[in-house]
Amino acid sequence: MNKTININLANLFFHIDEDAYRKLHNYLDAIKHSLNNGPGSDEIISDIEGRIAEIFQENIKNEQQVITKSDVDNVINIMGQPEDYKVDEEMFEEELKSKSKSKKLYRDIDNKYIGGISSGMAHYLGINPWWVRLLWVVLTLATFSGFIVIYILLLFLIPQAKTTAQKLDMQGESVNISNIERKVKESFNTVTDKVKNADYDKVSHKFKSSSQTFFDTIGKLFSFIFKSISKIIGIFLILIGGTVLIGLFIGLFTAGFTDAFVINDIPFFDYANITNAPIWLLSILLFLLIGIPFFFLLYLGLKIAVTNLKSIGLIAKLTLLGLWLAAIIGLTIIGVKQATSYMYRGSVNKTEILNINNSMDTITISTRSSDYYQRPENIRINGMTFTIDDDGNKILLDNDFVFNIKKSDDLISRIKIQKISQGSSFENARQRAEKINYNYKIIGSTIIMDNFLTMDSKNKIRDQEVVATLYIPKDVIIKFENANHRNNIGWETRYNKDFYRTEVKNYIWKMDDDGILKCLNCPIQEEEEEEKETLEKEPSIDIKIEGDKDSINIQINEDEAHIETT
Repeated sequence: MNKTININLANLFFHIDEDAYRKLHNYLDAIKHSLNNGPGSDEIISDIEGRIAEIFQENIKNEQQVITKSDVDNVINIMGQPEDYKVDEEMFEEELKSKSKSKKLYRDIDNKYIGGISSGMAHYLGINPWWVRLLWVVLTLATFSGFIVIYILLLFLIPQAKTTAQKLDMQGESVNISNIERKVKESFNTVTDKVKNADYDKVSHKFKSSSQTFFDTIGKLFSFIFKSISKIIGIFLILIGGTVLIGLFIGLFTAGFTDAFVINDIPFFDYANITNAPIWLLSILLFLLIGIPFFFLLYLGLKIAVTNLKSIGLIAKLTLLGLWLAAIIGLTIIGVKQATSYMYRGSVNKTEILNINNSMDTITISTRSSDYYQRPENIRINGMTFTIDDDGNKILLDNDFVFNIKKSDDLISRIKIQKISQGSSFENARQRAEKINYNYKIIGSTIIMDNFLTMDSKNKIRDQEVVATLYIPKDVIIKFENANHRNNIGWETRYNKDFYRTEVKNYIWKMDDDGILKCLNCPIQEEEEEEKETLEKEPSIDIKIEGDKDSINIQINEDEAHIETT
């Protein structure tokens, strides 16, 4: 059994077993020995340790995982052995050619004039930095300084190449002992050259240093503002995503797994649901459809607000994406099935002779409402009322009823009851229409029609309705009772007065030869009064014949001629 040791490597803590620690310690000592405490040796060792820490972090899955000897061997294989390298120019050039890798985009702060963006892009593209700087100037002028905003954003989005490892990544070089040592030595040589040329570059260096200090200050200010705004946006996204997820979970869980849609023992959701899909399944699909996008919104807010937040992993992301697509497909299937259930419209018709006992000269039409509308347990949804009848049966109640009055072809009064429903096919629609219950009765010369229809609750909601057509012989007088009830007269009823159908019940009518109801007690309308006045003022013709002694006056109008002799 090996001991476990806690180590601090580049300000990162790791758990490492004793054998692995001993091998890593010997490896670092060998590197220090190979450097012989030369110029920049401390920085080289620091960068090497930072690179080793990065490799360890990439390979461990959690903070409790222990670094083993095989992990150290993997690091040594990547970084190389100290004795494998000789620090000379020829070795560096050959190694750069043989061990180049893909570049990473950083800001080159060692060769910057403002923020190092142009120099970093030049490294990434493999061109001279002055070409990139020239392109920035042209784009800024062409967009009326619009690219300055983009430049400021890139200051925050592109990281600086601070460590030697990051500088090697920026140039596309492998991060190993040889390259780290070479890079550090180049830095020292650059510093030495600058010291030698201080007298020549004093003026330009002073200007460059001043400009860098100014723009660094501006950059830090904008960085602080940008980070503050991003934190606020992150918190806002967290609040939105969290609130929606919690609300969805409570609402849909309550609806799907409780009796939220069962009131007074009436599961009214089942009556409106066409597909027979269980409500718990619909709740889960809706939760996935709406909840997953808001979960990613919440996750995005956490990524913005919390520094170094670990990713949920590619597998989790793909799983959530798959569940979201499955929810879309499932709800689409249910939605299409729901829509097709209303696609077809069918009806059944039944015509009966009205056996009116008294004289056929006058027929009274009356409508009556249902007492079920007054029950306290009623639930009204989508235009229909869910209730319980006197026998305890669950029924659907609706007032979608109209009647028309037309002329009979003979001297017999008839009534045609048309029951209409929607369905997934014509046959299905007709079957549901047959299950509609509608009644009327005759007392003397009065026809009493229900202004409502009922059906068993299992028939479900399919926009059911009833249309009754009364065929009345000519010259029969028609009266209405219960004129205060809701109007049920349909559009096919023809009458000779220009007013709304709601007013028809207020008057007495007579069926004429053309199938038009003539009003017997309606007030005279303005058009009729004007016509009567015009007829009363019809002009007459006066003729006067005069002789030597006598004269004859002749007056002619529409009705008669009058002759007068004087």
